[in-house]
Amino acid sequence: MTYEWSFGDLTCFKEYEGQVDVVSTIPWTLTATDGDYSASDFSTVVVQYQAGDPFIAFADLTKANIEGWVEEALDVDAIKSRLDAKVTEQQNPTTENLPTPW
Repeated sequence: MTYEWSFGDLTCFKEYEGQVDVVSTIPWTLTATDGDYSASDFSTVVVQYQAGDPFIAFADLTKANIEGWVEEALDVDAIKSRLDAKVTEQQNPTTENLPTPW
């Protein structure tokens, strides 16, 4: 199983605690893929900058920075476990849709 993070547009405070363009909300998607099968989960993470914490200027942010913040805020193992189960269900369905008998 491979996992890939993707991120939408970041919500930022124009000015906060003496900094500009401070990230406050990160929309994320985590996709699990196994061959032709895939499943995704998505939500948002709220982050809060505190004065005195290390600060990365918006223009200098990388995907790795954002991924680290999101992974720190989430139970990534639980998300991956849910995605694994969804992919497994696609590969070996335990349910089926049947037409009504009338």
